[in-house]
Amino acid sequence: MISAAALARMRAKQEASMAETCVWVQVARRQLDNGRWVESTPTTQTGAARIGSLGNSAVEKEIAGRLGGRVLYVVAVPYAWDVQPKDRLQIGTREFEAAAVITHTYATARRVVCSEVV
Repeated sequence: MISAAALARMRAKQEASMAETCVWVQVARRQLDNGRWVESTPTTQTGAARIGSLGNSAVEKEIAGRLGGRVLYVVAVPYAWDVQPKDRLQIGTREFEAAAVITHTYATARRVVCSEVV
């Protein structure tokens, strides 16, 4: 089993290897009594990220099947980020919308399956 300290070191090393600067735009959504959804003012956080292609894992294939017809990417972000579907990730001049988040207990980064916003 991996100790908490070793996992923290691995996560820090993973984050240091991410070459892109990313702005995570998080929008809190809540439902009113009448059923309508409203969004609050977006909050942002800046950190490191890495854009990659969709892999061949069973989880990624299942997500791609649900989101057929879209070009999908996997953006690796720091593990501490609690990215949710519909959040936006801005990397350079590109903007991505999160569709799903893949995370595991011993992961060193969060893998966010995204589609590019054009």
